[in-house]
Amino acid sequence: MLYMINEAGRTRPVLRCGICDKPILSASLAGVLFPRAIEEGQWVRVLLAHKVGCLDEAQGQLVNDAGLPHFMELTEYLGHYMAGVHAAGHDAVDT
Repeated sequence: MLYMINEAGRTRPVLRCGICDKPILSASLAGVLFPRAIEEGQWVRVLLAHKVGCLDEAQGQLVNDAGLPHFMELTEYLGHYMAGVHAAGHDAVDT
């Protein structure tokens, strides 16, 4: 989840885990999960979760008849976003 926080008069962005709701202190500590079997042109919400301690629950929330959800490192997801690259057709890493 995307948040903003004001601390000591300065506002900064914060990413929070969709499972434990705690801040993600480093992009390398989290991943983005999304359901398998997305139809062409279908929009789906992703789940941002810590890789340690929250990943199993995140997978359980998104498992469907097609299997466990896809997983992408948060650093890779953000890299695609920052580069403006459309992620369609990306070969996600299975967990």
